[in-house]
Amino acid sequence: MKHHLKQYILGSLLLITFTGITMTQAQDKPRDIFAVNKTLARTINFGNALEAPSEGAWGLKLEERFFDLAKQGGFTAIRLPVKFSAYAAETAPFKLRRELMLRVDWAIQNAKKRGLSIILDLHHYDELMQKPSEHLERWLGIWQQIAERYKNQPDTVIFEPCNEPHEKIEPYWNDYFAKVLTVIRATNPTRAVIVGGNGWNNADRLKELVLPEDSNLIVTFHNYNPFPFTHQGAEWWADGYKHLGTLWKGTPDEQANVIQHIKLGVDYAQSLGKPLFMGEFGAYNKADAASRVRWTKFTRATIEASGASWGYWEFASGFGVYDNLMKRWRKDLLDALTK
Repeated sequence: MKHHLKQYILGSLLLITFTGITMTQAQDKPRDIFAVNKTLARTINFGNALEAPSEGAWGLKLEERFFDLAKQGGFTAIRLPVKFSAYAAETAPFKLRRELMLRVDWAIQNAKKRGLSIILDLHHYDELMQKPSEHLERWLGIWQQIAERYKNQPDTVIFEPCNEPHEKIEPYWNDYFAKVLTVIRATNPTRAVIVGGNGWNNADRLKELVLPEDSNLIVTFHNYNPFPFTHQGAEWWADGYKHLGTLWKGTPDEQANVIQHIKLGVDYAQSLGKPLFMGEFGAYNKADAASRVRWTKFTRATIEASGASWGYWEFASGFGVYDNLMKRWRKDLLDALTK
């Protein structure tokens, strides 16, 4: 039985690899988009800091040592979620507040000093999700400013215009992304831009995503599958408490579920000839620690077998790989990610 299981897993991983996005192709200068995506090979999300209503509101402020830790821990890039909408004026030209932009400047400089790529991710623009037509102009104005400010940065600075489109923006998402890409391309003609699909970047919904012609796009999806395991006990999910005690043992069915979910993202990106970035995955700290390690290791190995890059959610909060109170790595979880 064990022999057949091993053959099944290896066969499935090879299937993803050979039907996945492992090819390279010539892209616009300055660097091939697949090469840019490789700099995101092992990304860590600096979550629960700048995407809070104000930095520190959710218990975490960014520190320079976090960038050293990320580098030393074996990560290649930072994904920086930012609630830009909380710092933008309500009327045109929707000026972004100086203190936030200086903070983003600081993060970019710290990443560059350590040879880390960095993704600027617009996160938690809740009003855009609920009242898209009323906030479209403001969203575009925010990105016009970000794009202008960072147009001379190297290609290791990557833009992600909208995290997890969902709810009322969904019918408009293809059109809205085309509009924001036009704004970005006016000042950043070859900047790598990350784009995902509806349903909170669900791999199941990528088939709805229709992309404009552009040779510098990276496709993303987020992976918290199976959700009852990864989000058990999560305070922001009404049913989270019902799933406390859910284990992930790595059975053949559990592994097959992980493989098939990732393959949805791989197949979509491959069909378009685009690189793939699994921008978020992680299991909440209310889950059994050994199950978290098993799931994380298997999920990471599966996405890496496809040739895609990944971003773990997240550094030092509820899903954290680093214990900021004790000032130490959760070593088993770190090893599951980087060994």
